[in-house]
Amino acid sequence: MAAPRIPFSGDECVPSPGSCSSRRPCWARATSTYDYAPGGLTEASARLRRGDLDLVAIDYRLQLVRSINGISRNTRVQRFTAEGQVPVESSLAVGGGWAWDERLASYDELPSVRRSAGEWRLFLSWLLK
Repeated sequence: MAAPRIPFSGDECVPSPGSCSSRRPCWARATSTYDYAPGGLTEASARLRRGDLDLVAIDYRLQLVRSINGISRNTRVQRFTAEGQVPVESSLAVGGGWAWDERLASYDELPSVRRSAGEWRLFLSWLLK
């Protein structure tokens, strides 16, 4: 079984453990766009439906991985989403949602890095039957 690829932007600065000291941390550009990392994933979701329409949907995802060839050592990625829709007509609904993502990466000799972001969205949903 192949280890999952954890993508990140190659433009981000990442710690370079081979050239750092505890008094003066150094930073280097990433040379690859992924780390191979075995790990685990768990997901949970709940839905309240009317016919073919999700009136309320809630999802949570947690992924824990340990890099085997990258700069980071352990990574935790979480995502939570909540979404609601209100039918306007039989095949049209208006909705909104919120999502939150977090990534925590730890390193052997450097401080951990945590990034998180939230997002709001509004949308129209058209059901094709």
